Order: sequence, then C-alpha cells, then structure tokens
Amino acid sequence: MAAALIGTLAVSAAEPLSSEQAEVARSEIINLFSWSVIAFDNKDYERFLTTFAPQSVFRVSDQDPKRNVNFSRADMVKNWSLRPGTPGGDQHFTSNLNVEFADERHAKLHGYYVWMKPNPTGAEGPLIPAGMGTYDVALIKIDGHWLFEDYHLLHAEAGKTP
Repeated sequence: MAAALIGTLAVSAAEPLSSEQAEVARSEIINLFSWSVIAFDNKDYERFLTTFAPQSVFRVSDQDPKRNVNFSRADMVKNWSLRPGTPGGDQHFTSNLNVEFADERHAKLHGYYVWMKPNPTGAEGPLIPAGMGTYDVALIKIDGHWLFEDYHLLHAEAGKTP
C-alpha cells in the first residue's frame, strides 16, 4: 500500500486489486452474501449479524414510505437477537450478483431477488411470490474479512405483496 507523509499525518492510498486478487475477493463476497441470505431465511439472526461491520446499517426501502426501515448494527443486535427463530418459511432467490471494487478494502455488490413465502391461507403447496427487488450493498474489509457496511434492500414490488 502506498503511503504519503503530510506534516505528521500519514495518509495511505488504497491500491487496486490484481485480477487474481479480485477473483478471490469476489468469491469471498458472494460466499458471505449467500450465507447471509441463508441465515436470514432460516431466521438465524445471530449468524446474519456476524456479516455486518460494527458501524454498518441495514436499510429497506419500499414503495410505501411507512415500510421503510433503517437499522444500525446495534439496533439489529438489540431487536433481532431476542427474536425467536423458526427455520423455514420465507425464501429469497438471488440472481445476477455483480461485485465491483473501489480498492482493496471497499467493494459494492448489486443483485436481484425474488422473495417467496408460504401461502398466507395456510394451504399446503408451493411457495408463492411475495415481492422482488434489488440488493445494493457496500462492503468493507476489516482484519482480512469482508463485511457489510451499508446493506440496502429495495423492494420494487413490495406494495403488491399478499
């Protein structure tokens, strides 16, 4: 990492990743993202929270502004760690995950999802579509591990969910 000395302040300039480093980091980020979705769908909130950096935020935007939420990691720990988790139920299917790197410590992930849930009538059968949208996630690498810094879930069709 290149560093410049300005007065008594050392400023580090981030260096770009080589194609090999980017491929390894891309794999690590997609793996982290996949495990976070699995944990969330299985209501394993403790594991889900481990994917967030200490000063991170989880945002959900909706067509209905009353359903917009912004949680800091501290809010998530306080509110979600006490929620009972029953695995199963809702599922998020993701596609077209794209990772772009700003530098060796910062990346952005973009992808699409379809949110499926059990039939609200309680009838047996396949899951039904409940919504769709996009993920826009900023990541930071801390102590050699990629973590979510700003996780934004944008419901494109949530206003039409059953």
